[in-house]
Amino acid sequence: MTFKKTMSLLFSTAEGTYYKWKAQKRPIILLLDYLLTQSEIEEFLSSSDHKITKFEMIKDFEMILLGSKIDYLKFVNDNLILDFKYDIFIDLYYQFLVYIDNMQRSEDVEISKSWTLGDAIPGFFINHSIAADKEDKIYKLQYKFSIINHFDQNMSNFIRLSLARDMLPLVTNNIGSNAKISEAYRKSAVYHTLLFNIYRSHPKLDYRQKMKYLLDLIVPGSKEEDADIIFEKNWKFIEVDFNKYIDRVKTSE
Repeated sequence: MTFKKTMSLLFSTAEGTYYKWKAQKRPIILLLDYLLTQSEIEEFLSSSDHKITKFEMIKDFEMILLGSKIDYLKFVNDNLILDFKYDIFIDLYYQFLVYIDNMQRSEDVEISKSWTLGDAIPGFFINHSIAADKEDKIYKLQYKFSIINHFDQNMSNFIRLSLARDMLPLVTNNIGSNAKISEAYRKSAVYHTLLFNIYRSHPKLDYRQKMKYLLDLIVPGSKEEDADIIFEKNWKFIEVDFNKYIDRVKTSE
């Protein structure tokens, strides 16, 4: 089937209409050219249920990623508690995410190559010293990084794809989501994403300074003793206008 014929069937118009609309740069034509090839349009027209294989596969992949997103939010909610008191695991984990992000942005690592987060743990610790002088701290690190080491390929894919997009997929589509993501998880998503971007953009700040940066980002000039109240009261406002806060972090590098 010629391209002219395919487009005339799709729009139920004369064969020249598509080219006329294309010359006029109509948004529907720009969208169509961006999303579909001729063979995919023909598949849509010829199938009885008007489905396109590519989009059915994307739906399946999105469901897999959604499951991994919820699993990851559980990990964040359980293990990355907001607190000005220094936590060696939390500090190292955010550094680990920045390490993964830098790896993916380097020319040596392709994002399409299959590997899990656990594969990157040895290289991370070779390049990062650990100031864990107590046995209980060392045990805590071993236990929690063993959890990360067991993240499966789907979880690793979700995290790696999210890192490539400033961790924004963790926050987007949470409001009114059919997945019924809890408020506790939504709150964790907001602060986890902000802290990752703070760690990436301001690596010279120490742990406490990064937490203070987060607090001032929300309410400038706040006191540390008011942090719990501020974190609890403001996360929904941040969630609604999230990109504005990410831009503030990135533009103050």
